[in-house]
Amino acid sequence: MSIALLGRSTSRYLRSYKAQMSTASKNVLSNGYKQLESDFIKPDLDDRSYRFIQLPNDLKALIIQDPTTDKSAAALDVNIGAFSDPEELPGLAHFCEHLLFMGSRKFPDENEYSSFLSKHGGSSNAYTGAQNTNYYFQVNHEHLKGALDRFSGFFTGPLFSKDSTDKEINAVDSENKKNLQNDIWRLYQLDKSLSNPSHPYHKFSTGNLKTLNEIPKSKGVDVRNELLNFYSKYYSANLMKLCVLGREDLDTLSDWAYELFSDVPNLPRPAPEFEASILDGAYLKKFIHVKPVKDLTKLEVTFVVPDVEDHWESKPNHILSHLIGHEGSGSLLAHLKSLGWANELSAGGHTVSKSNAFFCIDIDLTDEGLKHHEDVTHTIFQYIEMLKNSLPEEWIYLELEDISKASFKFEQKKNSSGTVSSLAKALEKDYIPVKSILATSLLSKYEPDLITKYVQSLNVENCRIVLISKTFKTDSVEKWYGTEYSTVDFSADLLKRLQHPGLNSHLHLPRPNE
Repeated sequence: MSIALLGRSTSRYLRSYKAQMSTASKNVLSNGYKQLESDFIKPDLDDRSYRFIQLPNDLKALIIQDPTTDKSAAALDVNIGAFSDPEELPGLAHFCEHLLFMGSRKFPDENEYSSFLSKHGGSSNAYTGAQNTNYYFQVNHEHLKGALDRFSGFFTGPLFSKDSTDKEINAVDSENKKNLQNDIWRLYQLDKSLSNPSHPYHKFSTGNLKTLNEIPKSKGVDVRNELLNFYSKYYSANLMKLCVLGREDLDTLSDWAYELFSDVPNLPRPAPEFEASILDGAYLKKFIHVKPVKDLTKLEVTFVVPDVEDHWESKPNHILSHLIGHEGSGSLLAHLKSLGWANELSAGGHTVSKSNAFFCIDIDLTDEGLKHHEDVTHTIFQYIEMLKNSLPEEWIYLELEDISKASFKFEQKKNSSGTVSSLAKALEKDYIPVKSILATSLLSKYEPDLITKYVQSLNVENCRIVLISKTFKTDSVEKWYGTEYSTVDFSADLLKRLQHPGLNSHLHLPRPNE
C-alpha cells in the first residue's frame, strides 16, 4: 500500500510543448470511442506513444504503445475506497477488492485470471486506498489481449460466489494479522482513531474476521448482500480510469479497450465528497505518547494546512518540504545533530481528502533528544519562524523549477505495471489537463502569496505531536491494533514558547546554488 528544457522561462518551455487538439480528437470515431487527447508533454527519453479516449459508457482510458516492451500491462482505478465503507462494516471496500479476483461470468473459475498470468510470465496486484481502489497486472507482451479479457470481467460481471466470499474473509483476516505488529500500520491506525469521527478517516480500513463475519452475523447482516450492494452502488464506469500499455499500435489497443470495457455499467454517479475536518480543535495542541513494538525513538509534528493539491504547478508544500528537509549548513537537522538530539529528519505535505491536508515533520531522536523533546519542538518552531520572516524568495522557487525540468528531461521509463497503476490513479485528478499527466513533477508556476499562506499555517494552534518511545508509561489502548498510548495537552509554558519562538542564529535558508 506516483524537465524537458533547462531554461528558467516557463512560458517558453510550455510554448515549445503546446499540444494541439486535432479535429478527430473532438469527434466520436467510427469505431465507437472518443479520442480526447493525443499530444502529451513527456520526457526526452520516452519513446512511448499515448492516446486518451472515452468509451460510450463514460469510462476514460489512457492507451500507451511501447514498441520495445517485454511486458504489457493494464490497470483500472476506481474512484472509490475505504472512506466509502459502511460505518458498521469496516473493511468492505478492501474485501470487495479481494473478491473481484475470484471469477467472472465469462471466466467463472476463480483461478483463471491468476493462472493465465502465471503461465505467461505475468503477475497482478491491487490495493485499496482511502478514496480509490487500484487493480493492475503485467504479462508477456504477446498475451495482453487474453489477460485484458480476463481482467475486464472484474468490472463487467464478477461472480461474488458464496464459497469465494467465505474464503476471502480469511484472506483479509490473514492480511490484517500480518500487520498487527508492524509499527507503521499501528501508528497509522492510531492517528486515524484519534481523529474526528464525523470524517471517514477515523475508520479501520483493512477489515478482519470480526468486522466482516462475526459482528455482522451476530446482527443478522448478510455480508455477501452488502458486498453486492457496495459494488452495484459504487463501481460505475464514470468513476473508473483505465490504462493499457502494449506493443500493439494505438488503434489496436484502443479497439481492445472499447471491445472489452464498454459493457462496464455506468450509473452514473458523482465521486463521494467528505466535508468534515479530520482534525479540529479537540484533537490539536496535544502530545500523543506511543509505545512502539520496535525500539523506536521519534518525534512527529503534524500541522493542519491549506489543501493545495490542485496547485500542482506551483507545489508550495514541496517548497516547504525542500527547505525544512534541507540537511546542509543552517538547516534544522544540522543544528539538532550538533546538539546531539537527532539522527534523521524528513518533512512533507499531503492531502487526505478535499480541504483536509497536513504537513508533517518526522525526526529520529537520540536518547538525549527524547529527554529534550520540548527543546527539539521549540527549535522546529524557531526554524518555521525564520521561514515566515524570509519567504517567499523567488530564487528558491526558480532553483527547484530548474531541478524539476532537468529531472523530467532525463527521466527513465518505469516498468510496465508501475506505469499503468500510477497513471490510472493520476487520471482521477481531473483538475490536471490530461496532456500534462506525465509531467506532474514539473514546477511551472510561481505563487508567492500561496507560499506565504502555507507557511503561516505552520503554527501551534494547528498542530499535534506524536512522541514514540518504549520508555513511555501509557493509559490507553487503540482498538484495532492494541497500540499503547496516552495523550497530554501542551503545557502553558510550552504553548507560550511555541507561540513566540523567536529566531535562532544557527538557523537560516540554504545558500543559493552557484
